[in-house]
Amino acid sequence: MEQRVVEAHHPVEAWQALLPQQAAMLLDPTGIPWWIAGGWAIDLFLGRATRDHADMDIAVPRAYQADLARAFAGWDIQVAMCGTLARWDAGDWLEGGPRHQLWARPHPGAPWTLEFLLEEGSETHWHYRRNAGVTLPWPDFGRRDADGIPFVAPEVALLYKSTDPDSCKNAGDFAAALPCLPEGRKCWLAAALDLVHPGHGWRDRL
Repeated sequence: MEQRVVEAHHPVEAWQALLPQQAAMLLDPTGIPWWIAGGWAIDLFLGRATRDHADMDIAVPRAYQADLARAFAGWDIQVAMCGTLARWDAGDWLEGGPRHQLWARPHPGAPWTLEFLLEEGSETHWHYRRNAGVTLPWPDFGRRDADGIPFVAPEVALLYKSTDPDSCKNAGDFAAALPCLPEGRKCWLAAALDLVHPGHGWRDRL
């Protein structure tokens, strides 16, 4: 799939997202645990492109944010929250809560290329940021595609997408992934939805 620049009404929202292989070339040398998230995670799970992707989401454990700051020293990194952007000072430790999205670009004025998502968890387990009762061992949080590129497990990616099931992208990602989800992963997602979103519309399809 060709990468493209997505221009919104304000230049701060211009994106030229990396492709998975480009993200891997940039992130692998850092030594930081990372996984491609969002819609790309679904496509990497399926092994094919199902739709266009306007951005590139990268999940990183929150505990590694200082390593992230060092690895991307010199980049323009902004904390995205409530529709605003605020420059992230590398010395500013972001506690758990709403400050978990970081937009990154090589320098001010360039299109945005990556969005880092800080994931909650302990040393051994990932915790869903919206309900810490939903958890997985870190090794089960992600998978790798045939080229070795790490991505968020599809059931976890779909759990994040379940907050907006009527979105065309999210609904399409769920429909594309569902026939290929192993039974155990369906059961995990069903249990998570029962806990976080009782009566969710996707529940009966799992």
